[in-house]
Amino acid sequence: MSDLTWDSVPNTDAKASVSRLRNATDVLAIRVEQASVRLATVSGWFEVADVPNPFTYEKGCLQVQVKCNWYGLKPETEWTHLKIENKYQLVRRYTGEVADNISR
Repeated sequence: MSDLTWDSVPNTDAKASVSRLRNATDVLAIRVEQASVRLATVSGWFEVADVPNPFTYEKGCLQVQVKCNWYGLKPETEWTHLKIENKYQLVRRYTGEVADNISR
């Protein structure tokens, strides 16, 4: 069991990046270029969270909830929110590697 708690990881980290991948099969996925999460800039494939409304538009920016941990922890209330300010590609039934964790 991990000793990680939300009190022991940074809330934001501009130097964080995708640090672990996992295999996904037949999922709704999004490929982003220079999206942001908690001040970090990330690119790559992410599995879209299976929630009623994974896409939102907040403060002039498209956001999507993705199944990806922050410093090894799943967010407590909702999945990780990526802010999409650049190119993206949405693929149904994607099979391949997706981001699983963002940290240093």
